[in-house]
Amino acid sequence: MQIAILGAGIGGLTMAHCLEKANIPFSLFERAPDIHPVGAGIWMPPNAMNIFKTLDLDSVILESGVPLQKMNLLTKSGSSFSIVDGNKLKSQFGYSAVSLKRYELHKKLYQSLPQHRIHLDHQCTHVEVNSRGVDLFFSNGDQFKADVLIAADGIKSMVRKAIGDHRELIYSGQTCLRAITTLSIPDKIKTEAAEVWGHGLRFGCSPVGPSEVYWYATLVHPPFTAMSSSKAFKILQNRFRDFPDFVQLIIAHIAPDTIIQTDIFELPEGKRWSKDRIVLLGDAAHSMTPNLGQGAAMAIEDAFVLAKHISNSNTTSLATSLLRYQEQRMQRVHQIAKIARQLGRLGGWQNPFLCRFRNWALKKAPRSLQEKQLEFIFSGPY
Repeated sequence: MQIAILGAGIGGLTMAHCLEKANIPFSLFERAPDIHPVGAGIWMPPNAMNIFKTLDLDSVILESGVPLQKMNLLTKSGSSFSIVDGNKLKSQFGYSAVSLKRYELHKKLYQSLPQHRIHLDHQCTHVEVNSRGVDLFFSNGDQFKADVLIAADGIKSMVRKAIGDHRELIYSGQTCLRAITTLSIPDKIKTEAAEVWGHGLRFGCSPVGPSEVYWYATLVHPPFTAMSSSKAFKILQNRFRDFPDFVQLIIAHIAPDTIIQTDIFELPEGKRWSKDRIVLLGDAAHSMTPNLGQGAAMAIEDAFVLAKHISNSNTTSLATSLLRYQEQRMQRVHQIAKIARQLGRLGGWQNPFLCRFRNWALKKAPRSLQEKQLEFIFSGPY
């Protein structure tokens, strides 16, 4: 059996590790000519960390990041209305969330794979399914024959369209500014994540090193309207000026040319993630808004579940195994995407009266409801 993985993002690299662990041959193709720093920070929640434990990668990630002792949701006046205790998460699920640089995670996943199985500078132009499997064709003239193609090629997946899935991306109404900023980290956030909700504005942050903070800011904004770095910095200074002191301190230390802007899109729910011997994984199948910090974790879970189904099949039962993977994953992923979408909409409310009501309602919500939701999200697919 020969597996092709398209895309060396976090989902594709985790898929490669899962197949390597199961002694299933694979070849991983990435269109970029090299692996270089991209993105800013990322949180690895307990459900992802437990999968990395099965791959003997959890200690590497813990060494690269900061385990969070608390995740605190605040009003712009600085009062808490929802707190998640990281130590309790660790006691219940084995890990708290870990905050780290996205590139550090990506680099660790990449470097710990057999390098002869990774093929950079391979942009797939089209795929063809036949009785023997799947043929991949690349812009450099290379071709590859596989029994199964796992498409982990992202939110704008070429393969998704190639198998007749023409779902259109939906804009959330918000754009996100983010970066990693160097400063002397305030005690308030040395070991915790904080997210402040204002009127149509949110600012979140967490430490990713002794003197580095990952931060992000979301705001209501028209799509496809790029800002210059200087304009983005001015928006942060002006529109977040009534946020708490630690937010002002971070903003004061931001180097404008480090700011990344990304419009927040998601895919509507799909009815099928596979066709014949082609299967979608991660954002290619179910890109969601980042409001729960579960996008990468869902791709990691996909890889874990898909590898199990592939390892329990043979070349004649592969198509059935891909459908079983989809059946096991789809309901859970759609539910988590729904929760993330609802949180994003709440955080995007702009009316001051409604925002006060929102904050009050979230603060008064029974603790048991939050615990039930955390149990569902962090328990994972095991």
